[in-house]
Amino acid sequence: MFSQKTFLYKRVMIVKNGAKTNKNDDAHYITFTDKGCYESDKDGFTTNNGFIKFTKNENNLHCYYGNCSFGSAHYYFSNDYSRLNVRLDNNITYVYQRELSGKTTASRRAARSNSNSGGGVYVAPPPVINNGGSYGGGGNSGGSSSHRSTSISCSSCNGTGICSGCGGKRGSLQNTGYYTGSGSESWISCGSCRGSGRCGVCRGTGKIR
Repeated sequence: MFSQKTFLYKRVMIVKNGAKTNKNDDAHYITFTDKGCYESDKDGFTTNNGFIKFTKNENNLHCYYGNCSFGSAHYYFSNDYSRLNVRLDNNITYVYQRELSGKTTASRRAARSNSNSGGGVYVAPPPVINNGGSYGGGGNSGGSSSHRSTSISCSSCNGTGICSGCGGKRGSLQNTGYYTGSGSESWISCGSCRGSGRCGVCRGTGKIR
């Protein structure tokens, strides 16, 4: 989980009652704390729409629930936080993708309207989409010739590059309750790193950028 990091997410799809519509009409910032996240501006200051509390990690998803500009909603982030599903109680889900450059082509930024036609993302199967790019800061736009080369340590692994879920062990022996011929324990790969032993946030580099 991030600690006081701000990232920009762009809406790429709306799903309502099973019907999908591609949308690139909204982008907003989300700032993460050690207890959850909230909608913010690019500098991490809250937009006063509420707080979305971290609840659990499940099925390679980081699960949150709380109040936002939509009202009460479930937030589901993919394992590497590159995708976000905002699921409402009325069977509407919004699909967002993290903008690595801090810039977006969405028509609106840091503003959402609850009067928009609803949309959603499928939560099953999980929306884990790896775009193959390295992580960049979501809070700063730009990219001038004076770009700083200073790296930021990954707060999820404290700069070690090792998965915080399994400590780099890639998994563990767990009692499955079923006899396998040599006992009832089976090797279960770590859900956070998918058995790689590397931090899923920085992909083992120890740095966010």
